[in-house]
Amino acid sequence: MNWLRRIFGRGTAFDHDADVVLRRALLAVLDRDFEAAEKLLEQAVKLDSESVESYLALARLYRTRGEVGRGIRIHQNLLLRSELDPAHRLDALLGLADDFRKGGFLQRAIDEYREALKIDPKNVEAMQRLIPLLVGAREVSAALSLERRLSRLQGEKGRASRATILVQLANVAREEGRVADARRAVKRALQVDPESVSGWIAQGDIDAHRGKKKAAIGSWEKVPRIDLRKGEQVYDRLKVTWSELNRLEGYETYLRSLLEEFPGDEGANLALVELLHFRGDLDGAIQELRGFLKGHARNLQAHGVYGRLLIEAGRTEEIPEEYEKLVTLLDKRGLLHSRESSA
Repeated sequence: MNWLRRIFGRGTAFDHDADVVLRRALLAVLDRDFEAAEKLLEQAVKLDSESVESYLALARLYRTRGEVGRGIRIHQNLLLRSELDPAHRLDALLGLADDFRKGGFLQRAIDEYREALKIDPKNVEAMQRLIPLLVGAREVSAALSLERRLSRLQGEKGRASRATILVQLANVAREEGRVADARRAVKRALQVDPESVSGWIAQGDIDAHRGKKKAAIGSWEKVPRIDLRKGEQVYDRLKVTWSELNRLEGYETYLRSLLEEFPGDEGANLALVELLHFRGDLDGAIQELRGFLKGHARNLQAHGVYGRLLIEAGRTEEIPEEYEKLVTLLDKRGLLHSRESSA
């Protein structure tokens, strides 16, 4: 930060100059010295009470520090100024909406974002923040209309975020019993982003709700191949649904094909172990997990599951060895050391 200080100044020789004080406040923010930044910004607004930027910066700092009420008062006072130009009025409205949103005053935040869009109907920032609030407020048609406007403005940009919004709308519609609306929303989400994990999960949930179990399975099975880390969100769904179809062997085939494609994947391996245990094949589950641990000896979760399976199987002669491995692993990770009291 030294080069910034050389440019912006560090002393008090120019403390009578509001612009210099503002620059020093920026340095304080970059240093994360918010207390100093607050004092400097308060000094700046005293030096130049007409400076809208100083007030906007101070209000944003208050919000960053969680002092939402102080930010709201500043923004509201700015909006009372009759001479405020449209650009500053827009900034103040967006700031006030952000204050209300952070403070949990969601309907008031919605109202202010809408006011901001009256000034600038193409303001992407306002749309992106307003749409999730409309979804939460169950204003589905308004959220969909705004999402379409945002889509036209952004084109290919922001596909993932738009897909997420549409999935949220689909989930709301499904919860309210509007299954047709839910299907339309999730279909559009997957058109916007064919690799939307939440979209495929939602489509599977909708199909399961409609009794279309095979279609639900087809949607859920796509998830791990898009993102292995998200597989745990669908494995239980798949197990239950295949079980309801009395075809758990289909689920096992799927998991083994997944492991052929992605050898050693933790989620799929543990899902297979859990399936074998669920089917009553305790020896098969233990054997599968033992093979996984040969290549993943540091996996705490797998060791924990393995220990429980050994206990359930009554293999008491193997438990001490596994316990020793687990303790050694915990010790290496520093998880066995007592923590100092915070008192």
